[in-house]
Amino acid sequence: LCWVEAENRKHSIRAILAYLCPKTKEDADAADAAEARMNAVLNKIA
Repeated sequence: LCWVEAENRKHSIRAILAYLCPKTKEDADAADAAEARMNAVLNKIA
């Protein structure tokens, strides 16, 4: 049960960030770097 809740929370965080920070052509490289950092942090949580 804890694992399922952690996964749901992780996906919720990603969805919120994706909604608030959409990628554009101008900042695609910066967005990719930020996404890599975010994934590293979220992978440590779950």
